[in-house]
Amino acid sequence: MPALRTLEDSEVGYNFHGFGTRFGVDWADVKAIIIVQAMRCIPQAGTDLTDCNKLGYLGQVGLDSWLSPSSQDDNFQTHGGVSGGVFKPVTPRWQVFTNYSGPRDFVGITPPPVPQF
Repeated sequence: MPALRTLEDSEVGYNFHGFGTRFGVDWADVKAIIIVQAMRCIPQAGTDLTDCNKLGYLGQVGLDSWLSPSSQDDNFQTHGGVSGGVFKPVTPRWQVFTNYSGPRDFVGITPPPVPQF
């Protein structure tokens, strides 16, 4: 897997992981996984939207699996992608980006609350 790049490294963008550490899941107890993330592009300075409009940022949320919480990055030998949401443009307006992994019917699955802005 290529090294993660930060915004300072390139105009391409960056890879954001929302957790400081990995967390364990007992998959026997899981009915589904729903990821909800609110995103918007914030101008680099003041109210100038040139940066947001010029770079065409894309956002997407997904889920990776790892052999253990301490597994090292090993070019996907012991880890990989479980699912990935649809890429869509990040605009100055708030948007909700989602990812769902689970059965096609939602029987017995309580949906998460919708983010409030």
